[in-house]
Amino acid sequence: MKQHSSISRADSRLHARPDTMPNSTRKPAVPTQPDTLIHLTQRAYELAMAATQSAADLILGARAGIDPIVEAERELDELDREIDERVATDIAQTTIEQVRERLACLKCMIDLERVGDLLLSFATRADTVHTRLDMQDLRDFGDMLAVLSKMLAETERAFAARDHARALEVLRTDREVDRLHNLIVMRRLEPEMAFSGPDSIHVISMAQAIERAADHVKNTAEEVCHLVSGHTVRHLLRAKDKSSEQLYLEHLRRQHLTSNIRAS
Repeated sequence: MKQHSSISRADSRLHARPDTMPNSTRKPAVPTQPDTLIHLTQRAYELAMAATQSAADLILGARAGIDPIVEAERELDELDREIDERVATDIAQTTIEQVRERLACLKCMIDLERVGDLLLSFATRADTVHTRLDMQDLRDFGDMLAVLSKMLAETERAFAARDHARALEVLRTDREVDRLHNLIVMRRLEPEMAFSGPDSIHVISMAQAIERAADHVKNTAEEVCHLVSGHTVRHLLRAKDKSSEQLYLEHLRRQHLTSNIRAS
């Protein structure tokens, strides 16, 4: 009875974020617009968000199990193949200004396909051991998946609106996933702690899967920054005492100042 009460609290926390955790019972709508590479990429974001919600539901004991995640992962694979097959032809038929956009779709799709793979890996283990997980693990996984879903939603919005400021915020949000991942690993590797046990290897692997998925979403946020500005965040790292976001913003300010000087 105590476990049921704790799960109910975790369930209410997860579902109190409708803007970041899409309803898994409502399958993402198939785009009604022509299936350009941009629309296919946005569909991939929708599928990744739906798979993340299904993973959160699975942790809470949803009857649907891993089936929705398997289906989302399968469709992500299909989208990955379709974009890979079409990108060369699309680039050949576009202007040089549009090439960066097509390449951004390809790069984002590669990362989103990996997100699907990692969520399926997480779900496969969760389907086996979630009834034996401690309530602290359930809460931490719920929080990790909520942050991952928020990262996906914000990056999709940044991609659609060409909003590099929103994409930069995703890079900062990734640190929360890292923090939760480290907490789980440290707790499970301490032999004197009550949390350690025979299922620890599964718990650590599940935490690593979500952490790696967040890294792939972070990659797509960096790609949005490159799409908008023409400059890559990770390649601007020049000083150890500054974050990549700070360096990127400073670089954009210098570029803007140079453009104003030339215009005058």
